[in-house]
Amino acid sequence: MNTPPEYHDPAGQAAAEILAWLSSTRPASAEPGELLRLLQLLDSAPLPSEPRQRFLDLIYSQALRLATNLTGSLGTQTLPLPRPLRQRTRQTASLLALLAETYARSPAFPATPAATRPHHLWQALQASLWQLRTDQQSAAPSEPGTWLRIHALYQRAHEQGIHQHPGPRHTASIEALYLQLVLAAIAQPTSFSPDEIGFIGEYLAQSLPLPELSQRPGQPPTTFWIDPNKDLPAQALVRRNPPPETAILYLDCQALAARIGEHCQRLQQGATSERLGLPPLPPGLPLPATLRRLQQLWGEPARRRFPRRRQSYRASLLSGLDTLNKFARDGSCAQPGSQWMVINESPDGYALMHLSGDSSNIRVGDVVAIQPQRDSTTDRANWQTSLIRWVVSENPEHLEIGLQVLAPQMQAAEIAGLAERIPALFLPEKPPLRPQAGLIVAAGSLPGQPERLLLLVEQGNLCVREVRPTRLEEQTASVEIFSVEPDHSQ
Repeated sequence: MNTPPEYHDPAGQAAAEILAWLSSTRPASAEPGELLRLLQLLDSAPLPSEPRQRFLDLIYSQALRLATNLTGSLGTQTLPLPRPLRQRTRQTASLLALLAETYARSPAFPATPAATRPHHLWQALQASLWQLRTDQQSAAPSEPGTWLRIHALYQRAHEQGIHQHPGPRHTASIEALYLQLVLAAIAQPTSFSPDEIGFIGEYLAQSLPLPELSQRPGQPPTTFWIDPNKDLPAQALVRRNPPPETAILYLDCQALAARIGEHCQRLQQGATSERLGLPPLPPGLPLPATLRRLQQLWGEPARRRFPRRRQSYRASLLSGLDTLNKFARDGSCAQPGSQWMVINESPDGYALMHLSGDSSNIRVGDVVAIQPQRDSTTDRANWQTSLIRWVVSENPEHLEIGLQVLAPQMQAAEIAGLAERIPALFLPEKPPLRPQAGLIVAAGSLPGQPERLLLLVEQGNLCVREVRPTRLEEQTASVEIFSVEPDHSQ
């Protein structure tokens, strides 16, 4: 006589399902939802220590393979991610978070020899590293409590004196993994593309001297501090002082920033990334520009210039250099603009939430024009040229971006005198926001940094200007922005 389903033992069913999965022929890569469900059964499954450990290690290897393949495919995706892909990234991140928590719970392994416990802490931190990378490359926030868990894992390893022991097969120590996690978060991942985020993780692991953790504060501006009791990564000392009477950890990134400066200098002198032992970046992403931004974020973290004010009004947005060039020339667009809600603003930037319209062209580092619509008296011709500084997307219906205003006006331009004319945007000087005129061109369109340029500027009538680039202000995967001044040498 069969036992009615309502009288089945849930714990026994969980153990039977897990053991059946262990003994079955599994595909090379399981689905994250399946692995997450099986891992959730573990708490109620009365398994002996050895099968439990085997189960965890198999799930761990499958989860890391999933995360590696998934993050490698996110570089070409537009935001917000399509619903099936978003679900897959969230399930993978949740799986890795639960793996980290399960490895971190020492009572779950009462029979585990003490000599193998560092391995469990190392696996917990490694799972956390891939959880954060999955979240960062999909522009999604991590689960609450993630950083509290990461800090606790390092603290436990430090208390046991094993934080500097090499990992399995002579890999990075627990302290090295912890520092990689903290430094990657300091680098403001929302301001980088998915491929750049992957590069930063490999760059930290392979090519940079990691700073030491200390209980004694260093000197600004290269010092950051960590409060292990807060669900936050490190914060810059120049921006905020740590709370008093708290066990704070400090790290000084001066040597780290100096090494990045050396890499930038060697690249300018003609050295290749392979010769310098740097991880590769996909074609189209400017390696020197990425390194300069990292050097600034780790070595010269900026104070906020202006306070933010909460707002709630609409704005129109046009994106892409070609679109802006055509719009500045004749007032027409190949594609209609998108509609956004301004959620906060400062004199030099905005935070926007997408409302409607096509957002598929939104990319970190691309140039856009924004037309604020604060009230009925708004000047409809007022389009501010801006750069997308960060992108966040919590779900398939949500997209937020941060803009840095480059100039209150823009003029269509072409660079003449070269093999072919190059479309550009000319930004007239407008103190105090723009004390010097600027020029925006597509990334890689100018060979090197020319000494002088001949500009054809649409300014009512066609205006011919000879200018001299004085400084490369910004270089992203999409655009290059130069400061220019009139050339009086002739």
